[in-house]
Amino acid sequence: MSNQTDAKVLRAKDTRSNFGTRGWLLIAGMMICTFVAGACGNDGLNTIIPQFVNQFGWDRASLTVFASISGYISAIALAVMGVIVQKFGARNLLVFTMACLAAAIFAWGYVTTIPAYLAVIIVLYCVSNGVGLCMGILVSNWFPTKKGLVMGWTTMGFNLATVGINWLLVFGWDHFGWHGGFNLFALAALLGFLMITLFVKEFPEECGCFPDNDRSLSPERAQALREEGVRYTRTSPWTVKKLLATPQTWLIAIVYGCIMMMVVGCISQLVPTVMSYGYSQTFALGCMSVAGACGFFGSYLTGWIDTRFGTKRATMIMMGWEILTVIVFVAPLGNWSVFVATVMLGMTIGGANNLCSSMTTQVFGRYDQKKAYSIIWTIFTVVRSCGVGLVGVLAEKTGGYTVPWAVLGGIIAIALFLCTRISETCIGRVDMEE
Repeated sequence: MSNQTDAKVLRAKDTRSNFGTRGWLLIAGMMICTFVAGACGNDGLNTIIPQFVNQFGWDRASLTVFASISGYISAIALAVMGVIVQKFGARNLLVFTMACLAAAIFAWGYVTTIPAYLAVIIVLYCVSNGVGLCMGILVSNWFPTKKGLVMGWTTMGFNLATVGINWLLVFGWDHFGWHGGFNLFALAALLGFLMITLFVKEFPEECGCFPDNDRSLSPERAQALREEGVRYTRTSPWTVKKLLATPQTWLIAIVYGCIMMMVVGCISQLVPTVMSYGYSQTFALGCMSVAGACGFFGSYLTGWIDTRFGTKRATMIMMGWEILTVIVFVAPLGNWSVFVATVMLGMTIGGANNLCSSMTTQVFGRYDQKKAYSIIWTIFTVVRSCGVGLVGVLAEKTGGYTVPWAVLGGIIAIALFLCTRISETCIGRVDMEE
């Protein structure tokens, strides 16, 4: 199949959410998984870090830096997971990571020393970042031309985390004690584990379904094409060495890593940011919920734009919106600008998570996406992980959150230029039909 035809295949104009029963079960399971992953790495830190500070008198800045350190360490784990996913599949790896998340979150409530806290955070970051790797691959396997729209739905789990995780934790702490909040959180991870174990397969053809829920092919023909695709992946020319030598790999990883660097840096410190303007913790938690609620719309809208107009355009719109969000926050417009900026930030939460996987599939195709995404997601994670520590350290040094937000805005402006250098031409394999 030619690159011109590939591009048409990948840029489908069908923006209907007709995913089929098994497709919707995949999406529901991934929503729960992204809720847990997002809550571990970003949103939950708004209340978990202050809770440990109050409980044990630990230094807040050190705990935020631990999050970034754990993100860097998780890049090593992701490199290992990239090998595992090639051999055992994304579905099996996701089952394993969700089981590990449930156990680690439960253990979080029993931490009493800083080394133990760091050990738990490292495990949480390693396996929660593995969730993102598996999600991108599974969505590409099931929905190669609707990947943007489906990611718009699945990443609503990140918005759910922004809306609900801090309230869930506070409810658990208030009603069931110190361990209670973590135990409720662990139950959510266990639910995700059960959903993936019971209802999700690696490819739609394995359960009698069709890629993109497209029933124009007979089940026999769809399965034959799938088997041919598996044979191709065993001899694919896209080795790790070739991927690392390809500019598109680095451009995609860095651009989308920067997008998420801003999101995780801001959202992980949103509650103390709002409180620094003199608002109460209750109001700040309310802002988190509003941001998450706005994120539902932003997530779906980003996926729709991606599917309808292409991933690159959706990405540039997203980055322009992030820069505008920073301007509203840092401009001397009065305290009301904090709330407006919070709403604008919320619009990016889900949408920002949609695009990396979608662009990888756009450039490398359905059958080469898994290898490419394993490499890209590892580099992406290193870049993204700078966000939490960067905001925490700069806020500690400057005594506020204006400088950290402004720095992140400058990083997005640089990444926007890099985005213009990404070519959407497909250089991998999309389909087995010639």
